[in-house]
Formats: sequence, structure tokens, C-alpha cells
Amino acid sequence: MVKKVIIGIVMIYAGVLAIILLAASYKQKITRNQFHILIQQEPEDLNPILGSMSAAAQIEEAIFKPMVQIDRNGKPIPILVKRIPTIENGGVELIEPPKPVYDSVYYDVFPPLRDYMRIMDKVVRKPKHWMRVTWDFKEGLVWEDGHPLGPDDVIFTWKVIMNDQVQARSRDVEKRIYSMVKDPNDPQRLIVIWKETYAFYYQRHLMLPKHILEKEYKKNPARFHQTKFNRKPVGNGPFRLVEWVPGNYIYLKRNENYPEALGPKAKLDSIWFQFVGDTNSMMVSLLSKHGDAITTVGVSFDQAIAFDERYGLESRSKKKFKVHKVEGITWEHLDINMDDPILKDRRVRKALMYAIDRDGIVKNFFRNELKKADSWLPPRHPGYHPGIYRYSYDPKKAISLLEQAGWDRVNEDNIRVNKAGKSLRLTLITTAGNKARERVQVAIKE
Repeated sequence: MVKKVIIGIVMIYAGVLAIILLAASYKQKITRNQFHILIQQEPEDLNPILGSMSAAAQIEEAIFKPMVQIDRNGKPIPILVKRIPTIENGGVELIEPPKPVYDSVYYDVFPPLRDYMRIMDKVVRKPKHWMRVTWDFKEGLVWEDGHPLGPDDVIFTWKVIMNDQVQARSRDVEKRIYSMVKDPNDPQRLIVIWKETYAFYYQRHLMLPKHILEKEYKKNPARFHQTKFNRKPVGNGPFRLVEWVPGNYIYLKRNENYPEALGPKAKLDSIWFQFVGDTNSMMVSLLSKHGDAITTVGVSFDQAIAFDERYGLESRSKKKFKVHKVEGITWEHLDINMDDPILKDRRVRKALMYAIDRDGIVKNFFRNELKKADSWLPPRHPGYHPGIYRYSYDPKKAISLLEQAGWDRVNEDNIRVNKAGKSLRLTLITTAGNKARERVQVAIKE
């Protein structure tokens, strides 16, 4: 029976390439005050705590401003807050976790439970310290409707996400938080108590307008995903949503209530996000001047490369376009089926890494525009370690490892077998219709 390599436990060392995000725009300056963006997918909603689509995230960036924004180098930049709290500036404090209390009435009724809990407190590994993080919001922040924005909105949003009745996309970060409170002496100060020393405490404090959503949320939390807000959000960003025509477009206009504390208002009057499901149609629209740009949720990498060769600034075409290539933080990789007895052997997995000519794939298929990934973290990520082991293309070492794993014979079909005569066969599944991945699939097979 042929074993299939399917999505199971992610093996980062099977990573092949790091992906570069792409966008295309006209070279000439925009002469009108609106911008027309072509996007392949239509979002399901525009509620930051519900959806997980890339298309939604790109549109939400124009509607919502976060407490903290992460730049291309992984550095946190304060947006709604005055500074990033750190231990050095006193904004982050390590505190002792609260001691367990064993005088509950339940323990009095059933004393063995008290003894059990005492034992578990000693056995279960717990963090030595908690964290108190203090955030100071900028003055004069408002939502697009003019209502004040601040700690109350963050606290409300955290409570909504932590409600199991709400279909939040993730609670991984929020569940690490013990409490959120507003400083009684300073309405612009938010105090967050973490149940662990969490390195990325400055990320993902999402925010929804409490004054708009609290009443509807309390009425029926289980139906929060059906609120009208999800398709007509009220944000605090440079643009506000005016119209959403399903299957056609989303129309944004400049937010005239954009606070001075966040910088100048948008120079553009409006932005149109046009939904174009077919990538070829997107290209035609761009060439016929029915669009100003294509988002990263658009053409594939190989299509963008072909477009650059034909219409780029260095091409001979009369229609000149500039293709922007920005290093991303996603990566192309193989997911290994760890239930497969063949792939459970670490030597086999290492052999696969040595047997794949990743440098050749980058050169021959992607014009060296991509970089070989030796880790699931890009080099600029704070968690990246430069001393990580780097696999080279070494077929001899791959063969040696396979022989050590027992695949030391070759049959008449030139397939490796073990002593029992079992063939070393693996099936690689990829995305149908994705030409770049299909080519890489063939290269790996060979």
C-alpha cells in the first residue's frame, strides 16, 4: 500500500522556499484621489476577532488601527499607545503568582479534594512569575463616529473573545491573560496581568467599539458572529466602510474623524476593493487600466514573475508596470505524515532533506527571487537563531542515511527496498492547478 505524505505534524526542516509577497501598480503617479485595488477573494466578514482570511486582513488594515503594529523587521511600533512597555522603562513587571487557597467550602465538605489539590500544585509545572504590563493610551483617540476610544474597548473585546459562545478565530493569546483593568486614577491606562512571562505580550490586543456592540453581545453572545457590524464595521483607521456589494466590491472613504494623535488624514478620498475571482481577468483589468493595483491576495508568484518579464520596467513593452517584491514571513514547506512508519524514522526524514536540491529549485524555477529557508522563522524574526543547522544538497549523505535506516537494497525497478522486500514509496500531494508547486513536485520526484 502506498503511504501518502499528507498534512499531519508540520516538519519545518522539510521547508523548501521562503515566499516573497507581491503587488503590482502603475508606474505613473495617481492623478485622481481614489485608488482601485483588484483582489481575488471576497472576505466573509470584517470583524477582526472572527475572520481569518488574508483578504479580510488586508481590508481591515485600512479600517482599524491597532495598539501596536509590527514592522517588516518584527519590531513593535506603538500606534494607539504612547510607548511599548518594557522592563527597562517600568512598563513590564514580574510579579509573584497568587498562592492557592485551600479554605473553600468544597474542601470542607470533601477533605480529600484539598489534599489532592495540594499535591497537584506541587506536581504540575507552573510559571515562576506572572507579568503586569501597563499601557498608556494616547490622548484624543476616537472611533470613526467620534466616540472616545480607550482601555474599555480593549477589556470588552478580551471578554468577548474569552466567551466560549462566541465563534472567535483564536483564544491562544487571550487565555494567557489573567485580568485586564483600567487604572481607576487614569482612564487612559490599561493594566494587563499575564499568567506567564509571555514574550509577545505586545501583540494581539484586539479592539472592538464597546459602545456599539456591548448591548447586542449581552443579548445573545452565541449570535455575535451574525451581527451587522461584521459587514458594516465601525473602525478607527484612516478609512471607513461606506458600501459592500456582495460579489462585486467594497468601497471605503477617508475617515474625517481620524485623530491627529495618529498622524495626518489619508491623502486619498476613497479606495475600491474590486473582487475578481480569476487571476487572468485581474491581469486584463490591470492592463486595460480598470485597476491601479493587485493585492498579495491575487496572482501567484510565477504569474507575477512572468508579468514582470513582459511588462516590467526593464521590458520592451509600451505599458510599463512596477512589480514590488517584499520579503515575507511565510514559507513553502512539506508537511510530513508522522503516522507513516517509514517517515517516523528520523534518518529517512533527514535523507529527504539532503536529497532535495533546494538551491536548484530556487535558481531554476524562481530566478533566485526567493531564498532557501533553513527555518520556519525568517532571519529578521526575533526568534531566529543564526546557528541553526543548514541542510545542503548531498545525495551521497542521503543514500548513506537511507542505508542506515534499513533501505540498503535496490530492486529491478531502481527502487530502494529493505530486507523484507518492502519498497520505499512515498506520495507527495500538492495543490492542483498551482503551476509553481506542481513544478517543484516534479523536481523533488526526480
